[in-house]
Amino acid sequence: MNDQRESGDFSIELQLRETPFRETALPEELKTKIRLRAARTVHSESGAVPPARRRSRYTALAGALAAAAAVLLTAGLWFWQEGWPMGSGQVEKRTAYMQDGIVRFELFPGGEATAGQRNGLLIVFKEPYAVYKDKVITVNAEHVKSGRVERLVENGKLKEPAESEQVIRYGIPDAGLPLGGEWRVTVEVDGRFYGDAVIDVPDGSWEDSPVFSSPPLADVRGTEGRLALLEHGFIAGQPNKYMWLLWGGEEELTGRFEAFAVKKGSNDFIELFLMNSMGTKQTSYADRYFPSTLMLPEPGQWRIVAYVDGKLFGSIVVTATEPVAGDIPPS
Repeated sequence: MNDQRESGDFSIELQLRETPFRETALPEELKTKIRLRAARTVHSESGAVPPARRRSRYTALAGALAAAAAVLLTAGLWFWQEGWPMGSGQVEKRTAYMQDGIVRFELFPGGEATAGQRNGLLIVFKEPYAVYKDKVITVNAEHVKSGRVERLVENGKLKEPAESEQVIRYGIPDAGLPLGGEWRVTVEVDGRFYGDAVIDVPDGSWEDSPVFSSPPLADVRGTEGRLALLEHGFIAGQPNKYMWLLWGGEEELTGRFEAFAVKKGSNDFIELFLMNSMGTKQTSYADRYFPSTLMLPEPGQWRIVAYVDGKLFGSIVVTATEPVAGDIPPS
């Protein structure tokens, strides 16, 4: 009888030693508060404790931990539904948003999505169409580490699905994000928060973009048929003139052109160049081409990111070399 009691007590002791936080990534501060609450529930006693009292104490402690686990679960569900606060460093990838036990939507990044390129994004809305009828949606993405915000959709409209469809699919073919890492994607309906999710964007290659020919130009660097710069090379701290070449449809080549640079290992954007209009379609070189003066301030690998009408258009990776004594920048 004594052996059975001892064995049972030992089993309970082992279970009580296990942390209740194994599968929930909550902040340490919240874990500590839950443990203190549980500890206050069970008062420690000094001296020898009879077996019956000991079992009673274990039962009370187990009950306290069960209550703490309920608090933990509630807190975990709240964070999962509402999203981890930005800047807290506590985010986890989750491509679905749930509220009141119902999944409102899911996110599906297109293809092999990497930083600096358009890859598209699909949002699958799960609630009935009546929820969205005659309303507009806005989709923003916020980079967790830097706080940079990208507008992916403004005043979008959802179309009523066919009777056979159980969900509403909303594609954003021109969606792209300029930095690697976690992004919090927020959906608003008629200007009010509807839900969010967190996606992880791979940083992509930091090798120099390839050089190719675009007759009559012999050497341009970038992505053929999309975005390129006439190849001159970059010397850190020295401005130079470069010819831009862009290819695409009229809709995506209309509007303000902006170029930024991000150095490898950094999330800071440096403004390089902007132009309010790129003009009309051209017949030589590329669909759009124009000159600009560019300068990269430090040696190293840089990703030059281009935007048209506020949307990511593409990027080019280049290396800025150390200046050599006596170098004179071209006029």
